Amino acid sequence: LPAKARDELTQKVGPLVDEGLKALLKELDLKPNDSDAMGYVNLMYRQKADLEADAGAREADLKQAGQFFDKSLALRKAAAEKASK
Repeated sequence: LPAKARDELTQKVGPLVDEGLKALLKELDLKPNDSDAMGYVNLMYRQKADLEADAGAREADLKQAGQFFDKSLALRKAAAEKASK
């Protein structure tokens, strides 16, 4: 995003992204195998990455997103395999 647009968006939705991420991570503390929460954490980190001005921070957020996506997918596959037995 252009710097001005990113700054405006960050001011507008940045606190909501942080709040949502915090709530989802708390959910995962309570239910560590909640694949839905992991999927949403993935999306929140991607949203957070869009708001980052620093390329390093953006890459770190995207890496985190990918890790949560992979965990979510693995849990869903395991649940599907268990259900099919």
